[in-house]
Amino acid sequence: MGLRGEDERAAVHDSAEVDDVAGIPRELLSEEALVLDGLDEAIVGYTDPGILVYSYNKLVAHFVEGGMSRNEAYEWIDFNILGLQGNGDGFAMLYEC
Repeated sequence: MGLRGEDERAAVHDSAEVDDVAGIPRELLSEEALVLDGLDEAIVGYTDPGILVYSYNKLVAHFVEGGMSRNEAYEWIDFNILGLQGNGDGFAMLYEC
């Protein structure tokens, strides 16, 4: 799912609105956990304080599968997703070797 439109920032929803996120029970997440709409397949876990952990590699794969080049995906993620980390409790990004 490419997140294109008038506002090209990643879509975010309030995690309190759902029972679980990518199979993680809502009660294990912070009330202010930042959930990126349509990107559940990139979630690889959560931290002790209840912040979601996204895989950078899985995010890149998601956008490449949606038709972006790898470089477009890197740029889009860096500008539109990583810039959201300061909202609410944010999220953690896993950079795999």
